[in-house]
Amino acid sequence: EPFNADVPANKLNLLVVDGYINAGPGKTRITLSKISPLSFSQNIDFETDAEVSIETETDESYLLSEIGSGLYQSEELNLPTDKQYRLHIKLSNGKEYRSEMMNVKVTPPIDTIAWEWKPDLLYIYAYAHDAQNSTRYYSWSYEEDWEIRAQYRPDLKYNGDTIILRATELPEPRGMDTLPDMSTCYKSGKSKIMNFATTKLQASDSVKHAVRKMSHAAEERQIRYSMLLHQHALTEEEFDYLTLVEKNSTQVGSFFDPMPSQLFGNIHRTN
Repeated sequence: EPFNADVPANKLNLLVVDGYINAGPGKTRITLSKISPLSFSQNIDFETDAEVSIETETDESYLLSEIGSGLYQSEELNLPTDKQYRLHIKLSNGKEYRSEMMNVKVTPPIDTIAWEWKPDLLYIYAYAHDAQNSTRYYSWSYEEDWEIRAQYRPDLKYNGDTIILRATELPEPRGMDTLPDMSTCYKSGKSKIMNFATTKLQASDSVKHAVRKMSHAAEERQIRYSMLLHQHALTEEEFDYLTLVEKNSTQVGSFFDPMPSQLFGNIHRTN
């Protein structure tokens, strides 16, 4: 039967912080938003006009600039990896938050990205390893682009007051604009599922993980496809946190699924 959760309005005013402090080469990107009602899962209420900075154990501070709605980005800081860091957030309403001081985990490079054609699906795998056996916990996210071809070529275009015909259909367009070939298009997307794995129970710190699965009939694989894959090293605490998030999100509802668990992150109000 349909179920509508009666969530009080004051429970929807919760801050969501998503991102990594990136030590070494590269930039740090942090997204701030508010949780959304269950009935509006596609709408994201971003937190704008906040002050976001990275703080070190020696009281150094690096400011992040807002480059989009709720997206805050640092400069190329190249932070030393032998220090501890935390995130400091001050919202436009005056509320302040800090994350816990954390040691840096250096992410090993991705060895390769490969695909395997299986009877049920097409699998795209990430391969990585750490010769020092010190990573043990991995996560991945990706951005993808692909080319598609329209099954039928459009020969008419309506621009609001006139109809434009393809020039090849008329020997003399009679003053009308020509219609370009619009049968080739491109689409893009981002990862929507959680991709993480551990090698804790293995002798060697070597991982092979299916980061993307698609059917053989999917439009992504029909013409051309490209993936930009990001790999992150996790702490054991973050791995356990993501495991609970996944269980709460995807493994509840059937008779034998576990009960939802309380989640505690590493971001706290300063007061």
